[in-house]
Amino acid sequence: MEYYENADKHTDKQKEIEAAQKEADKWMMISDTAKLQTERAEFELEEAERLKKELVGAVDGDDYLKEQVIELRYQNQILREENRSLKDKLEKAYEFMKQFVIGGINLLEKFMEWIGEKVKDAHLKLPTNREVETLLMLPTKKKEKGCGNRGGRQERNVKQLEGSVRDGRVRT
Repeated sequence: MEYYENADKHTDKQKEIEAAQKEADKWMMISDTAKLQTERAEFELEEAERLKKELVGAVDGDDYLKEQVIELRYQNQILREENRSLKDKLEKAYEFMKQFVIGGINLLEKFMEWIGEKVKDAHLKLPTNREVETLLMLPTKKKEKGCGNRGGRQERNVKQLEGSVRDGRVRT
């Protein structure tokens, strides 16, 4: 009887040892994972420091330029985030517009058609680059004083072109 009790105790102790070993293995895996993540983070930090030194070195010692480069990078990051946010909002607006149907066409398609018409109308109203160049070289009816006919013609055509630009009738 004592033999069986000792055998049971021995089996229980072996199970406890196996359970403790599994727990230890689990914690070793967690520890190894943490070490790998720490090493990766340290490597990324070293890489960031190297890139920072390279960036700062690229402006060759001028503190003002270094600050400007850093500021521009910061502003660039802010603009990227803003663009991402605006794209998300635009996508949500498109999805919202798709839900509504007017005359068998969803609101988004109707909107895109309207935009297409406005762009087409704008292109029809504006002269092309060639037309603008031609306008600059048109001969005038009377000679201008000063540089001869060509100078006066160009000056008058430039004024006419400036008026067209101001009125929004010139396409570049």
